[in-house]
Amino acid sequence: GDTLTLDPVTFNLFGGKYEGALGATLVGEPTFTWKAALSNVDMNAVTSFAGSPGTLTGKLAATVDLSGRGVDAATAMKTVRGQASVKVTDGTVKNLALVRSVVAATSLDPQKVMASGRGPSDEPFTELGGTLFISGGSASTQDLHFDSRDLRLEAAGALKLDGSVVNLTGQVQLSEELSKQANS
Repeated sequence: GDTLTLDPVTFNLFGGKYEGALGATLVGEPTFTWKAALSNVDMNAVTSFAGSPGTLTGKLAATVDLSGRGVDAATAMKTVRGQASVKVTDGTVKNLALVRSVVAATSLDPQKVMASGRGPSDEPFTELGGTLFISGGSASTQDLHFDSRDLRLEAAGALKLDGSVVNLTGQVQLSEELSKQANS
């Protein structure tokens, strides 16, 4: 009739695996449901496919449980609600320069602040992740984290799904080695 359900849906995706279920009603204003688990997805392959190679590397594991309505992506983005848990391990964020910026900002040394703008700015990490609660075109989180050899960032806040606004507040903890470089 007017309902479409694909359950289970399993396929290989960018070197990893997708397992889930999709559902849709096709009368009136269409609705959708999406439940999935992704594992071992190569984020460099994903960002290359999206036209921004190397922006994010590492291996993605995620669970998604979303529902919404709309006939186009813009409407669906505004109506989607649910939850997603995301974890990327052993990767790099291109041009983030988080460690360098934190050391410069905490040193209170004008020379270090100026020097922070030079040199490589890619940021390696062991884990980047969090749980996102999605509703009304926005996502909020209380447990966003970024772990690297020299730094741990924990943040909470919200962002617009279209990328227009990011409002996160958090704490940064430096390794003992980097703490010695910063102002005590």
